[in-house]
Amino acid sequence: MTSNEISLAVATAVSEALKAMTPAITEALDAHKANSAACDDTYAALIGQLVFIRTVTMTNCGRLVAVLPQAFVLEDAVWVANTGRWSNFCKTGNADEVEPFADGPVYVGKAGLIDMAKLPKIPSAK
Repeated sequence: MTSNEISLAVATAVSEALKAMTPAITEALDAHKANSAACDDTYAALIGQLVFIRTVTMTNCGRLVAVLPQAFVLEDAVWVANTGRWSNFCKTGNADEVEPFADGPVYVGKAGLIDMAKLPKIPSAK
């Protein structure tokens, strides 16, 4: 067998394998799209609410104004450096140490999300 014949045989085998996998891949992608849409609908219910977002590196609060494919968009956002007693923070929105962001929207990446919850108020700097 020549190298061209071997290349053609390999390409044919790969092509056939991909054709066989296509329905399963399409089904998996459709399921992922449906799950993603359901998640976005869940987050969309929080639009307009005051929320606390904990990510792998930061803790932010603000009014959730949009949910993008890759990010949450907050207005009136603050970084919470120290929540103080956790249960008190969750009930009251009072924190020990808070730094406001500059004016304008703040984009929080969804990939780093740990948890999100509604808050009764946006914490303010003391």
